[in-house]
Amino acid sequence: MLLKNCAQNDRAENARRFRAAGFWLNALALLMGSVWSILPCRGEEARPEVAPPAKWVVPIAFNPRGRLEAAAASQEMRWILKDRQINAQSNETFIHQVRQVLTPSGVKKGSHISIDYDPSYQLLTLHWARIWRGTNALNRLDPDKIQISQHGLDTEELLFSAEKSALLLLEDVRSGDIIDCAYSVKGENPVFTGSFSTHIETQAREPIDRLVTRLLWPPARHLYVRNHGTDARYSVTRKSDLLEFTWNLVKVPGLRDEPPLPVWYQPFSSVQLSEFQKWADVNQLALGLFTDTTPLSPELTRKINEWKRLPGREDRVLAALRFVQDDIRYLGIETGASGYRPADPATVFARRFGDCKDKSHLLATILRALGIDARPTFVNTRFRQTVVDMLPSATDFDHVITRVNMDG
Repeated sequence: MLLKNCAQNDRAENARRFRAAGFWLNALALLMGSVWSILPCRGEEARPEVAPPAKWVVPIAFNPRGRLEAAAASQEMRWILKDRQINAQSNETFIHQVRQVLTPSGVKKGSHISIDYDPSYQLLTLHWARIWRGTNALNRLDPDKIQISQHGLDTEELLFSAEKSALLLLEDVRSGDIIDCAYSVKGENPVFTGSFSTHIETQAREPIDRLVTRLLWPPARHLYVRNHGTDARYSVTRKSDLLEFTWNLVKVPGLRDEPPLPVWYQPFSSVQLSEFQKWADVNQLALGLFTDTTPLSPELTRKINEWKRLPGREDRVLAALRFVQDDIRYLGIETGASGYRPADPATVFARRFGDCKDKSHLLATILRALGIDARPTFVNTRFRQTVVDMLPSATDFDHVITRVNMDG
């Protein structure tokens, strides 16, 4: 049977109960204080740098004064260039985006730059932010005007993140202006131990004049490529000691999806890249995350011994399940490796909170101690059954449940 102990609707119910208790503000202050005591304080270390792009980046030119095709009457913004360059060897990604705002509503939506990053393992570098108005290039990258905000606690989802947002509000943006910005993010979550996987965008809601993806890849490592809903092809050349993969798409039409669509249906085409050859490789990585050497605490052991005295195996499963669902409240601390690696069961049991992976790992540990076959299982609440059509990847999942095998 399949036991799901931390679905999204459970999170919303937790939030409703939290507010209804009448002590929301005090509890939030106490919670934030305890969370901040767990996390390192980074202060100014989290602020982005301002510097030119790395030498491995290849500039993709565009003509801001060139002739532009007529836009649709309803189009708020035009994408002139989307350029993404990835260096798999240095774990660095360069992003260059050029868009023209066409209407007052387009100005409202497109005249700010917001970049999410996790300073616990990523370094953000801004390269330029400028406005092209006719023949004039107007510099808008003022480091003193970059605002850094902490995502903090999502009180609806009860998830705490160490991610930050770098926000730059562009001044004096007018209809017809071309906004040209570039930045780089360096670093990867250490939990992936250097394994690479990503999706390449080949279509968006708005038309794109030019859509470029460039990947520098060490030839000693294997790379697997799979197209999803597209026949986009890539070129491969040798650049120094690296292979250079390039997807260069021009005049990419926009796609307006028409809801309601099944949640698992992906209307936008893409290309998937992965370093994993088979799902067993992903499973091996997961086993490393969900294997504990920390012994069970005396308190947790006593609780397990109580359940052992219940008359039937099904009674023991239900007692453990109800305890993890009802007594371990849903709260996730999604920072760095802890966004993927569960806390050890003794810690989750003692603090009485955890997210889906923490609760599933705790439940599986308890059930195995009761002599019942149980294990955490990765799923994707959006892609669902279509995950089998994807390349094996550690980032194909967004949720963990507990799978229990009892009497077949």
